[in-house]
Amino acid sequence: MDKRLSWMVVLFGVLVVAGGVIGYTKGSTESLLTAGPMGLLIVGCGAMALRGAHWARRVACIACAAVAALMLSRIIQTGKLLPGAPVVALGVSLAAVLFRKNRPAA
Repeated sequence: MDKRLSWMVVLFGVLVVAGGVIGYTKGSTESLLTAGPMGLLIVGCGAMALRGAHWARRVACIACAAVAALMLSRIIQTGKLLPGAPVVALGVSLAAVLFRKNRPAA
């Protein structure tokens, strides 16, 4: 994985953690307990990808898709587009790019 993509994964993980902390400050312990570990996992995958770990791309792809799916379910439950829509868009985009990078060359 190239370094720019790895850094984007790290930044997305930081965004997820920050969202969990913001949700916690607004009274949602669930936000911190869900977003904290997932965000840290994504940050760790990005960091490992920077070091050349090939498995980190696959794990990051799955984790980004999982965060996007979780936020999409929150949008459906609450009917509110913010803050979920940007997270869904970024998560799906990153997962798609990571998926394409993981495919073997034809």
